[in-house]
Formats: sequence, structure tokens, C-alpha cells
Amino acid sequence: MQISGKERYIELADHTSIFGKPWWLDIICNKAWDAFVVEDNGNAILWPYFHKKKYGFKYIIMPQVSLFQGPFLVGSPTNEMYAKALLQFKKWDQVVYQCNPYWNPADEFKASFNITERTHYEINPTENWRENYNKNNQRKFKKAAKSLQISKANSPDNFFELTQQTYKRQGVEVPYSKSDLKDLFKHVVERNCGYIAEAITEDNEVAGSVWYIWDNEFVYYFLSGMSDRLANTGAITFLVDHGIELAYQKGLKFNFYGSEVEGVARFMQAMGGTPKSSYLLESINNPILRVLTFLKNKIAP
Repeated sequence: MQISGKERYIELADHTSIFGKPWWLDIICNKAWDAFVVEDNGNAILWPYFHKKKYGFKYIIMPQVSLFQGPFLVGSPTNEMYAKALLQFKKWDQVVYQCNPYWNPADEFKASFNITERTHYEINPTENWRENYNKNNQRKFKKAAKSLQISKANSPDNFFELTQQTYKRQGVEVPYSKSDLKDLFKHVVERNCGYIAEAITEDNEVAGSVWYIWDNEFVYYFLSGMSDRLANTGAITFLVDHGIELAYQKGLKFNFYGSEVEGVARFMQAMGGTPKSSYLLESINNPILRVLTFLKNKIAP
């Protein structure tokens, strides 16, 4: 009996990052995910995707807190295999898909999608990684090390409160619920692939926290939250240093995989980050939806 694309994907899921693991997708996508697999002579392209249906239109979209999705590769897929993969996307009315950062779109994809190049930052830490910080961050780290200590959180409660403060400063709503975080936290801790690091003051207050997760290649700066009142403690620098040290201890690279906001990008570079590219694929394949989207954008204030 022929198995589905999702079933075959699950069989090959050892070849994916943490963001492609079936258990991760079940939580992040509330099980509303599927996958297709293109195989030939031991080579394979694995494409997981989050889908929804609204007003009769079918969408592939990005889940809120996954940094990227596929494709994940086995061996060396051919151009013919990529052409078959592209046909799978044609079935959807609209596609928004943040790609695996180590995949460059083939020419066929460049012709079929609007492609936006995005920048993230990586560090391959050596024994003396702090020497790569700029002088300002070296001072901040030394100051923070005198008054802060790192503790592992037992729950995401403090993290969620700090995250609410962070998003409030930006004038937007938190894009995930506390219950979603608790479910994800439980599975990540059980699988020993991440934890929430808190920067604790001498008065036992949480100045900031960063959720780190990892797979076989990277320690990821996944999510973070900072206290408004304790913003000058150097907690963010101290916590990022902790993540880089964690990557060094595990023999992994550190991935800021974060914002392209100018100030954030400068901070990442000042911590020794090297810019890397990834690609966002977007297309509207349904002509009716294309017209509706055009009209909506035209009348938007």
C-alpha cells in the first residue's frame, strides 16, 4: 500500500532540523501540517508545510514561532526533482514559506515566486569567543557578570510575562498564547533540546530571559523577553554570551536567526555574528485571490 507524503516525511525526519521534527510541527501547527517528499535514487527533498483554509481559499503559511521550515535534503537532488516539487506548490491558492537557510532556490523557483532575501547572523564559537565582541559589549558583559547569574526556568511563566513587555514596547500583540508555550516547553525539556535561561539579579528578580533550542547543527536564539525596569543591567548581552558558550560546549554553531531591525542587527554583529542569507518564497496562484489582494492593498490606509 502506498503511503502518504506526510508518512514518508515522518520516516525521513532524522534529516530535518528541530523545526522540521513531526512533534514540533504537531505543536506549532496544532497538527494542521502536511508534507510532500520527492525521491529518486536515494536522493530526497522533504517539504513540510503549515496549511489553512479561509473563505474557500487554500493557503500555505508560516507558523508563528518557527524560524524556518523546509526544504530538507537527502543526498543531492536533481533539477528534475525540484521541478516536481514546484508542481506541489502550484496546487495552493497562496504560498508564504520561509526556507531552510542553507537552501538556495533553483531557477524554476525564482521564476515562480516572489523571493525576498533575508539576513540572519551566525557564530562558530572558538575558545576565545568573547574577544570577538566589540569593546562596548565586552564592558557590558563584565558588568553584568558581577551582578547577574544564569538560572534555568522551571516553567515559561516568567518568560511569558517578559515577552508581553517586549511586544508591548513594539506596539503589537504577543503572537502566541501561554498555553502554547507551556506545551512546547514541556516537549522541549523532555527531549533535552532546549531550555529557558533567566538572568537573575542579586535581589532575585528576572532581568531577562532567552529560550534556547538546539539540534545537531545549531543552538538557536529562539525567543526572548526583557524587563522594562531592568533594561540597563546588561541582561541581554549576558544571556547571549550564555547561548554562545552553550554552543561552544556542545560543539555547535550559534544562530541568532533573528530580526533584520537595524538596531538588533548591529547588536548581533557587535557580538561577533556573521551575516548569512535565507529566502522567503511568496506567490498567489489563484487569479481571483490575486485581484482581491491587489484591491485590498490599494485601498489600505
